[in-house]
Amino acid sequence: AARALVDHAFTQLHVTLVHAEIEPDNRPSRAVIERLAFTEVTGTIPTRSPTAVAYSITAEAWTTLTESP
Repeated sequence: AARALVDHAFTQLHVTLVHAEIEPDNRPSRAVIERLAFTEVTGTIPTRSPTAVAYSITAEAWTTLTESP
């Protein structure tokens, strides 16, 4: 479901960046986002929670990932 959501954001809504904020203790959610090739962002994007870990992926990175064999 997460892959479909991210793909929809890039291919149908034409966003340039998808951002996720996940609490550090939420290992299952972090594993999903990391499998989707999101990278951890530090110091550049303020999070809504002071303890959240921020992740993002660009449309360019997503296209490269999804077009790879």
